[in-house]
Amino acid sequence: MDTIINGGQALVFTNSRANTVKLAQQIAHYVCNYGTKLIEPNALARISGAIIEASQSKLLGEELSKTVRCGVAFHHAGLDMETRTIIESSFRDRLIKVVVATTTLAAGVNLPARRVIIHEYRRYEPALAWRSSP
Repeated sequence: MDTIINGGQALVFTNSRANTVKLAQQIAHYVCNYGTKLIEPNALARISGAIIEASQSKLLGEELSKTVRCGVAFHHAGLDMETRTIIESSFRDRLIKVVVATTTLAAGVNLPARRVIIHEYRRYEPALAWRSSP
C-alpha cells in the first residue's frame, strides 16, 4: 500500500493461477477501502468493460473486471492474449496500480514498477513435487 500511496506501482509474482486471483482480490479490497484518491474510477470502469468484452472466459473476465475497478489485476496463461494486452497497457499507462502474476508475465514483458514482490518462489511440478525455482 505504501508504494501505491506514494504514486508507484507494484508487480507481485506468485506460483499459481489460483494464487494470482486470490491475491489480486485481497489487494483490491485494501485499495478500494482506502478510497478513490489512489485510482481513477472512470478510466478503470472503461478498462473493466473492455475486459468483459475481450475475455473468452466469462468467469475469469468477471473476476478480473471486479479487481480492475480497484486498480488491481491478475495476469496468467489462462487469460487470452487480448485481455493480457489490456492489462499490460493499462499498467504502462499507470491506471492499474498492481498486477499479480505468474512467471508468464516475466517472460518477455517489460513493465515499469516501483516495487516487485515475490509472494512464492516455489512451484509444484507433478513429477518432482514442490521445488524452488533456480
